[in-house]
Formats: sequence, structure tokens, C-alpha cells
Amino acid sequence: MICSIHQPNFLPWMGYFDKIVRSDVFVFLNQVDYEKSGHSMQCYTNRVAILDSNNAKKNIHCPVIREHGPQKIDTVQIKADMAWKEDISGCFRNCYLDAPFKDEVLNLLDDILSFETQFLSEFNIYAITTICKELHINTKIVRQDELDTNYHSTELLAEIANKVGCDQYLFGGGGSKYQEEKYFEERNVTAVPQDFVPPQYNQRNGIPFVGGLSIIDALFWNGISETENILKKR
Repeated sequence: MICSIHQPNFLPWMGYFDKIVRSDVFVFLNQVDYEKSGHSMQCYTNRVAILDSNNAKKNIHCPVIREHGPQKIDTVQIKADMAWKEDISGCFRNCYLDAPFKDEVLNLLDDILSFETQFLSEFNIYAITTICKELHINTKIVRQDELDTNYHSTELLAEIANKVGCDQYLFGGGGSKYQEEKYFEERNVTAVPQDFVPPQYNQRNGIPFVGGLSIIDALFWNGISETENILKKR
């Protein structure tokens, strides 16, 4: 049984969904500290890149409220006084005006953006699980706040793997730099690298492929069905 664990990111890239596809259980790590960076706290939990109409990366983000001191991901609130949903919707419509599958993807985005919550993690979890349903990804989804966890760092990851009944933990790029193997060994869990190689899917004709974008980019250019095929080929 394989589990993977990740913070609930904002409309994440294809590598995030590859991790979900290849796992029996995926756990949203929603009770660890939010990674603060600058006044806007922009990180992958509230920011992602898409392809703009000039074929360049463009960052979009969900504005959040910065509080003094550390904040757990599940306590970070969205700035309700900003029309960020309208801005993002308009941005997608402008950037992907010529995308062949824009109608079906805009319908999906309208569903996602219609979700009402004051908390960033709740919005992200809804967006990710909604996309998973569209892509027929049937991995069991669990949230950290359902597991009554007690530890931190690598020991937390090993603890979660035990709690969801898995003996293998699938980790993404960079995980080997900070993970302490002894905690997995103590709990009879094997840490397995994801080794994700981003696929070069169809994009706007005549341009070099631009990677590292939200999975929404792949959906606009390839449609829901073909994006599912691309993910599940692994």
C-alpha cells in the first residue's frame, strides 16, 4: 500500500496529480506551518503559473491574510474583500482564448471558483478533489486533521503512513534532502522516490513547450480525457 502526502496547493501542476494517481492513499498535509514569503505570503499553497497569451509564464494567486507569527495551513484565511475569483476567471479567459478545450475547462473552473469558504486550504482541497473526479482518479483522499497526528517533519510523515495503513511512502523531488530515513525504518515504512518526468503535452502551436504550469494548462490544450490519459500512462 502506497501513500503520498502533500500540502493542499493552489491549482497545482501535473506532478502533484501524478503523485495522487500513483498512490493508494493521498493525505492533505493541512496542519503544518504555512510557508510565509513576503507580504503576500506567496508560495505554491496560494500561487501557481499558467501560460499567458504571449506564451510566457504568468503567476496567478489567491490573496490571503497575513497574521503575526506562524500560521497553520488550515487557519490561513482568504482576503474576502478582494475580487480575486473574478480576476482569475478573467485571466484564464484571456490567456486561453484560443485553446481548443476552453469551453469544458471554463465550466470546470466556474464550478471550482463558485465554492464558498473563508479558508485557503478548504478552497484548495475542493479544487484538487474536483479535478480528480473529472480525471477519474479514484485514490482514497484523507486529511491530516482527520488523523490526530502528534509528530513533526519526517517523523510526522512516517506516522501518517502508519495511520492510513500504508507501508510505502511516495516522495517528490527534493524529499531526500531533508528526510531522515530512520523514522521510516522504525515504523516499517519504505520511502520511494516519485521520479516524476514532466510530460511535454500539446500546447499553443508553434511555440517551445513551457513546463511547470498548473494542470489547468494541460486541460485547456488537451482536454479532460487526454489529460487523464497522459497522467495514467505512468
